[in-house]
Amino acid sequence: MTLEFTRSQPDAPESRELMMEFWREIDKLYANEAPTAWELTGMDQAGAAFFIVRREAETIGCAALRPLTKNAVELKRMYVRPAARRTGVARQMVQWMEEFARAAGFSELWLETGLRQPAAMALYESLGYTRRAAFGDHKGDPLNACYEKRLR
Repeated sequence: MTLEFTRSQPDAPESRELMMEFWREIDKLYANEAPTAWELTGMDQAGAAFFIVRREAETIGCAALRPLTKNAVELKRMYVRPAARRTGVARQMVQWMEEFARAAGFSELWLETGLRQPAAMALYESLGYTRRAAFGDHKGDPLNACYEKRLR
């Protein structure tokens, strides 16, 4: 299965639609009372990138990279539409994002997911990610799980 990664702007209509789907799912999963805003900050930094992912011309997901330090980049808004799940798409997306980050000069990839997302945690762990202390905006959230992986 071949995936197509197309660079996009986070505020483009298709990007917004995917991030709104992502947040509706997260808000429901974590019983958030108010809807979470779809915006993605920090994407104006050098090295930041947002991608729409397609399979056979069908939009199936998105993912973003946001620099944290000169060596570390954060994987953000990793989302696969429900119809494309359990097909290996998420694994392929993460591996592609790792390659992109490596080619951009980053040596570490960090990410945050939630404790109520065991499938995501299992995916990251199966790809060699290890738990790390919470970072940035994720500090102090008892329901998060932060991970890291060396890319070199």
